Amino acid sequence: MAPGAATVDYTITAWHNGGCIITLSQDNQKTWTKIGEDKTCGIQSKNPSGRGSINVVMPSGTYNAVLRWTYTADNGGSPNEIFTNCADISVSASGNNKHDKVEFLGPAASGFVALAKSPSKYFDSSCPSAGASLCSSNKAFINKCIKLGAGGGFPGGSSWYSIQLNGVDTCSGSGVPPPPTSKTTKKATATTPPKPNNGKPCPVTADNSLLLPIPKGKTCVDVKHACQTYCFDNKWYEIQRNQCFSEDPVKSTAIQWCQCNNVIYYGVAFGKPTTACPK
Repeated sequence: MAPGAATVDYTITAWHNGGCIITLSQDNQKTWTKIGEDKTCGIQSKNPSGRGSINVVMPSGTYNAVLRWTYTADNGGSPNEIFTNCADISVSASGNNKHDKVEFLGPAASGFVALAKSPSKYFDSSCPSAGASLCSSNKAFINKCIKLGAGGGFPGGSSWYSIQLNGVDTCSGSGVPPPPTSKTTKKATATTPPKPNNGKPCPVTADNSLLLPIPKGKTCVDVKHACQTYCFDNKWYEIQRNQCFSEDPVKSTAIQWCQCNNVIYYGVAFGKPTTACPK
């Protein structure tokens, strides 16, 4: 992308009233700056298609950042649900903010272009195995094969996702997979991470069994970010669950679940991951 005016498109499939904002973080998600909003994105009478565009202004300079879309419902909940989606971006004078209205979910609506399936742009189970790498032309990013488990009507699958290099992974080349180190290569397999301890996990037969504390001053956004970072930094790329909802800011609790490579972790947001149920 380039500094200056740009446009962010969104698609909502279930209306809960409320509005959307676009925020930007240039310090690895420590702080966020609002750069655009649509106060009626979730009101069905005002946005019957569920699709829309938000005008934003990208700050000047050359930098890598995280762009976040946040939809906060307003349907009488206490607290209301929050939905987010993020993208790692690179901004410089040589970039561009060309805008094509793209439909990510199914056939294109009027004025939108259907996104073709490809290894880097569509969740189509096309990458070989969880944890596989694909180099990016920008050395600050790497494409990782991420596998998500089935849930909420989603059948599960895998695809390439671009993430910022975290000091654990390295990549060479430009837009091609890293070269093999020998004539024969081993097929990458998902590994089960070692458990921090042998504590008994919480029962998972009911959501209320996973009502757990969250750090003071933090929100579900922070909890989910901590889960993703913990799994990725340990090279565990099979994400079965990364959930946090029904947040109670007074009691500092929320229903949450962090599970990667078939192991459930608690206390990740506190920096003390454990497999023992904290209750």
